[in-house]
Amino acid sequence: MTATLRAAGLALAMMVWAQPVLAGALLSGHFDMLRVHRINGFAIAGLAVAVTVLALAGRIRGTVPTPVISAAAVLAVSAVVQILLGTHRILLVHVPLGVLMIFGTVRLLRFANAERTAEPTRGQR
Repeated sequence: MTATLRAAGLALAMMVWAQPVLAGALLSGHFDMLRVHRINGFAIAGLAVAVTVLALAGRIRGTVPTPVISAAAVLAVSAVVQILLGTHRILLVHVPLGVLMIFGTVRLLRFANAERTAEPTRGQR
């Protein structure tokens, strides 16, 4: 597992975990936090795509297990869906999906930081 992928995954998790804090600040009357929440959401989508690309590159080199790619790809798709739901104010789905994304980042970090088990690569089969 590359240090770059781990660092990007950690940054992604911190950004995702910041989203409910920013939303809470908005609900507390700090209305300019909606803009920060939106900007952070777009940054999450971009970083989730980058993490997915890093995971795919690591998989090709044989250093990244498949579950990391799956978790990263699901987060990337979820982030894009979140942007669409949030900009159209479909909060009934936006909020629960945001909660699921927090669990997804925990899963990604767990996979990314787990010791690699003996999983054969293409050349070793």
